Amino acid sequence: MARPRPGAGRLPEGEVRSMFDRIARVYDLMNRVMTAGLDARWRERAADLAAIGPGSAVLDVATGTGDLALALARRVGPTGRVVGLDFSPEMLAVARRKSDAIDWREGNALDLPFPWVERYEALAAELEGKTPEEALEAVLSRPERVAEYLRTPWKLELDRMLWEHEHPEGLARAIREVIRDRPVADREALRAVTRPVLLVCIEGDEIHPAEFGHVLHELMPASELVVYPSQEALFAALPELVERVGRFLLG
Repeated sequence: MARPRPGAGRLPEGEVRSMFDRIARVYDLMNRVMTAGLDARWRERAADLAAIGPGSAVLDVATGTGDLALALARRVGPTGRVVGLDFSPEMLAVARRKSDAIDWREGNALDLPFPWVERYEALAAELEGKTPEEALEAVLSRPERVAEYLRTPWKLELDRMLWEHEHPEGLARAIREVIRDRPVADREALRAVTRPVLLVCIEGDEIHPAEFGHVLHELMPASELVVYPSQEALFAALPELVERVGRFLLG
């Protein structure tokens, strides 16, 4: 039996967005008709299963016209926060007409516009204009790092080694280059990448998320994916990883 070619049955991202833009005004009606009105009950059930309550913060990815986000908002109440994200501006236009109590944002599920970038931008700003000693102290004394050092003291010496740098200004520029957003207009184009690619990811990591690694691995035919369950697991496997990267680079 012939195997389906990679990407078979999938539309390019731009076409998917255009399709949802075209049907945005009739989307809710289509849902009601095609499900005989059951879609409302499904959303309420999904919101119940989310196990959220007053004061919770919730992100509804691919929010569409926002009905699920509205159900979630009813559960978190005025002290909570709901963000509804979708890549179709016309779907969001319908959602915005339903409520101004929800933070509606245009964005892609594979390229979420959320706060970790701001944290690293702030870190880069702290390094600028400092001596190497001052820059190292600025990194090691950040409150979130101090809290982590109390839980895992060994990370203090590791970070001291990793962040010690003779040129803080150059390090700040490097950080900004790493976090700069370079969106891919059509992710299906990644299927044309034939050069070998080694993807190293950590579960739960905000810069190298394993979820994103799996997406890239599926799209890039010559990729190799290595996923570690935690930073600690990666550090423990460094000798093996270095050897594996060396073999990869040598082909």
